[in-house]
Amino acid sequence: MRITAGKPGGPVARRVTQQDIARMTGVSQATVSLVLNGRDDGDVRIAPETRDRVLEAIRTTGYVADPIARRLAEKHNRILGVFTYESVFPAGMGDFYHPFLVGIEECAERVGCDLLLFTSAPVVDGRRRIFHQDNRLRLADGCILLGQWLDPAELARLLAEGQPFVSVGRRDDAGGPVPYVGADYPGATAAQVRAAVALGHRRLVYVGEGDTGPESHADRWRGFAEAAGPEGSRLAGPDLDAVLAEEKTCVFVEEFADGVALAQHAAERGLRVPEDLSIVALGDPTRSAPTDLDFTGFRIPRREMGWQAVEVLSAVLEGRPGEQRILPASRWPAARWRWRVRELRADVVVIGGGLGGVAAALAALRAGRSVLLTEEFAWLGGQLTSQAVPPDEHTWVEQFGVTASYRALRDGIRDYYRSHYPLTQRARDTRWLNPGAGHVSRLCHEPRVAVAVIEAMLAPYRSEGRLTVLQPAVPVAAETDGDRVTSVTVRTADQLRVLTAPYILDATETGELLPLTGTEYVTGFESAEETGEPSAPDRADPTNMQAFSVCFAVDHVDGDHTVDRPAAYDFWRDYRPSFWGPGCSPGRPRTRARSSCPPAASPPTPATTRGWCRPISAATRATATCGRSAGSPPGATSSTAPTRATSAWSTGR
Repeated sequence: MRITAGKPGGPVARRVTQQDIARMTGVSQATVSLVLNGRDDGDVRIAPETRDRVLEAIRTTGYVADPIARRLAEKHNRILGVFTYESVFPAGMGDFYHPFLVGIEECAERVGCDLLLFTSAPVVDGRRRIFHQDNRLRLADGCILLGQWLDPAELARLLAEGQPFVSVGRRDDAGGPVPYVGADYPGATAAQVRAAVALGHRRLVYVGEGDTGPESHADRWRGFAEAAGPEGSRLAGPDLDAVLAEEKTCVFVEEFADGVALAQHAAERGLRVPEDLSIVALGDPTRSAPTDLDFTGFRIPRREMGWQAVEVLSAVLEGRPGEQRILPASRWPAARWRWRVRELRADVVVIGGGLGGVAAALAALRAGRSVLLTEEFAWLGGQLTSQAVPPDEHTWVEQFGVTASYRALRDGIRDYYRSHYPLTQRARDTRWLNPGAGHVSRLCHEPRVAVAVIEAMLAPYRSEGRLTVLQPAVPVAAETDGDRVTSVTVRTADQLRVLTAPYILDATETGELLPLTGTEYVTGFESAEETGEPSAPDRADPTNMQAFSVCFAVDHVDGDHTVDRPAAYDFWRDYRPSFWGPGCSPGRPRTRARSSCPPAASPPTPATTRGWCRPISAATRATATCGRSAGSPPGATSSTAPTRATSAWSTGR
């Protein structure tokens, strides 16, 4: 619909006003204004049919509110400014700042604001200036500032004059806290340094301005210096001669272009990247540097930073204090260290070859999937093998409460002894054979036996080619896409392997993938208030973790090796912790952490097998009793058993 007015020469279209909408709908101009501003509270009530009639007239006429009038009424015109300190406004798709602008535009559209790009600011000493003779900053409600370097004096003036603004990138205080949305450069850089050290690099060098440059450079240098320690040094520029003179093996470049220059100089001398020299790029390219190399490094969330800058500015315009946000960076998928790299794929990747890892691998294999299984040590099996700790289960383990796979493992261990060891006939006929005859477990056995049984359970799938086991293999890095882990890099004896799969399981003994993937986790125990568990303590204690055991392999030696009783022997022999409660002992189950233990019936105890095995080695029996003779009281460290320690393992159980 067009509103016309009679004038010489014919009707001329004019802008529709609120008065026109009011006349068309038969309401007052005040009512039209209330509808336009979304007012409908306890003091102002507008009938739904009246509101619908006004809105229909607005849609029909194409009415647009006068921005000047609205600004006078609301003190905001819903225009956000964008200012850059760069000499040329970053508009190209390949420009470093383009993703920031995309995020800014997307969020501005979401909150119903227009953008005003300030492009006419004069350039002084290669940088734009906010304050000048024709400063138009106040045309916008507030402004988002872009640029690697922001003038501290101008930031201080903006704060002093109360001009709403937000910086993209962390900024030091300028006469007061500066609102910003920045990237975690220190954390991301430190993570890259730790990854390099884990791969064997010790001579590290940082190339760039460091703490003499803008905040983003200073933050990178801080993360590098804290993680590298005295082994790290700094060069102002990409000087390959200096790098080689100091025998550096890994270079961390502040600017991607400096890494390209170093790689080109290295190639001219016959050096290869990363085989002869590793290069880590600490962020995205900020200037053009054509190359086909994909350096190890990290990327900052530029699009998300632009989006959140608009969020922070919107909050400031609503009268809330300006925030300072730091967003995490993401690692680049490349793993270009001074190691050979090979990528392996499977349906499921299991990191950690302990009992849980083996069980997970078997479940996936039996479901018809392919599996990559890694283990840090030479034996699969974790607690039962490399940690030399016999299984310590619940009282009813022989009757119920275990999976079919675990039952097969236990039966397999007993069958292995029956098939390969010179047992007495009575031992062979015992259903619940306890080869080591120990008290700590109903299945004390030698670690090598568990290794043999586990390998036999996995053998069919290895022969089919659906199971690949990497050992020893240590996880050193991980790639993530949001909350999803996409790959894990492990270090083997001679190379790096990038393992990818739709499903990646952390079956490590101590949660190695948690920090590598940036997964949130807690340590110790949580409080009842946090979890709602009735048995949890009132206060959390992050330092209270499960104890670890130290096991010794021992051998039989003729003679009397009795030692003098150590200090406090009598005390520890009779010691009973108060939290056991009346009637409790370490070996009896408890249903509530802070309640006493009622008497409980025990399952039938298998007949002892002591003496049924012909003397082969005392190591099994000694492992089962963990360093004390069978006749000694709990806690005794003095023993008349003729033993000597031959080796030891620490276990994180």
